Amino acid sequence: MRFIFLMILFVVGFGILAHSKEQWPYLQWIGHLPGDLLVRKGEATIYLPLTTSLIFSGALSLLLSKWSRPH
Repeated sequence: MRFIFLMILFVVGFGILAHSKEQWPYLQWIGHLPGDLLVRKGEATIYLPLTTSLIFSGALSLLLSKWSRPH
């Protein structure tokens, strides 16, 4: 239960942080890395942040593996 609560907090916090990146200029790289795909066809736009997702997934995995080890 605690893990689910912490994950919800992380996702909400990251969403707020990503939404307010105009106020934080050092976060401009989020979503604009090589490998992040943007496809526009007419009025439709598809955005796939593949590289950004891999980096955040790896960082989160490292943090959780360090945090969840028994002391």
